[in-house]
Amino acid sequence: MKRKVFCSITGKAGGIGVAERDGFEIEVNGKIFNAYCSNYKTVQVIDPETGGSVFRCNMNGRSEINAIREAREKLKQEKDIMRSFEKYQKTEEYKMFLEIFRLLNRCWELKEKITGGVA
Repeated sequence: MKRKVFCSITGKAGGIGVAERDGFEIEVNGKIFNAYCSNYKTVQVIDPETGGSVFRCNMNGRSEINAIREAREKLKQEKDIMRSFEKYQKTEEYKMFLEIFRLLNRCWELKEKITGGVA
């Protein structure tokens, strides 16, 4: 597990966007994911390819790193979620989200460049 800043899909008024997250890169059954603790006291495990949430669980009062470690262990045990995710990765919908996330990231990067990080 290592600290990482990454982007994920986020809901915004009128649509979706990209948000920068401060979290960790984690490995689950040989696959790399990103994970962060949200403002809603949950751990979100994110697919780095699409920026979408794959799994979430409550922090249960744990520190950030302990909550993410626990989420990683829970996801390892959730064989159905991992099998479903692997099947989903082979669909046209997943391929579409890859492109959408790539485009959203590019737009976010351009906005950051133009505004200097000011919203």
